[in-house]
Amino acid sequence: MKLIKNILFLHSFLLLSCTGFAQKQTFDVISFTQPKGWQQQQNEVAVQLTVADQKTGAYAMVIITKAKPSAASADENFNSKWTAAIKGQIQVDGEPVMQPATQANGWGIVTGGSTYIDKGIKGKVALLSATGYGQTVSVVVMANGNQYEKDLAAVLNSLELSKVTQGERNNSVSLVQASTVAKESNSPLAGRLWEGTSTEKFTGAGTMTGYNTGGFATGQYQFDADGTYRFVNVMASHYTAIKSYQHETGTWSVNGNQLTISPANGQNEEWSKIGKTSNGNSDVTNRAINETWGKKLKTSSRKLEKYTYTFSNGPNGNRTTLVLQRNGRTEREGEGRISYFNETPVEKSVSLPGN
Repeated sequence: MKLIKNILFLHSFLLLSCTGFAQKQTFDVISFTQPKGWQQQQNEVAVQLTVADQKTGAYAMVIITKAKPSAASADENFNSKWTAAIKGQIQVDGEPVMQPATQANGWGIVTGGSTYIDKGIKGKVALLSATGYGQTVSVVVMANGNQYEKDLAAVLNSLELSKVTQGERNNSVSLVQASTVAKESNSPLAGRLWEGTSTEKFTGAGTMTGYNTGGFATGQYQFDADGTYRFVNVMASHYTAIKSYQHETGTWSVNGNQLTISPANGQNEEWSKIGKTSNGNSDVTNRAINETWGKKLKTSSRKLEKYTYTFSNGPNGNRTTLVLQRNGRTEREGEGRISYFNETPVEKSVSLPGN
């Protein structure tokens, strides 16, 4: 394989060489093997593997970061890391070429890459960003030629991401197998993001239909093939300066048409918005303001409610819809007896707060 294909398709690497490798090492939630002749530098936040040829000027580098807390989405964490660690440090050639997002052991994995210029020589750089369990971790790969192609392929093929369970890190899964994990699940819910939104509406005096104000409430489920899930609920009103962010993670299981949600961790938060909604603004402008995230103002504990729903899913117009039926109020859905969630692409899903 050519290096550019290997770098830009991290999740489909094949082991090209396995000779001269040391035993597997672990750094925080990621384990790896180091090729013979490569140098390693490690500190509290990252481990860096490097190799260089003084005669040819060729070099290659792999940087693995320590997981850090994050309430952002997988895409947001990728974009933030790309801007700070890559775009802000080297001269990249345009925006990264993105690959389809994958799931593994409760982590959402986003990869992308580009070319860059270093001392007049074109190189290739890629970023793998994993988000899960309220954390984010990343792997950066750089090379200015094909000399270390086989070593890079083998390093990346060796990467394994741990599953976090009750404070322990175990049950490693190969990152290069991440794209196949979701495919192995027979559940129609796995590997998809389901989202339901209601909009705030004001009916003025003398009007029949009223008008929208830009306010909204969005509930979102992300079911992973390994049996873990994430739920978020975002609420922002035109009439208040504070928006609500509720989130939880845990496990899920299906038995026939019964879906059981068992939360393990969660939190409720209040955030400020950037800007101020106004009756003088259009609904589009107010919606844009309501989707921003300013500062976290307050956190509080969240009631973790295990519940078994009767569910169904299928076509609804040009979308696929998940329907959850219940006996009454639930902590996640609120009042009512039925809720609808449409399958939603990550890029079109509700905005979540950054780091």
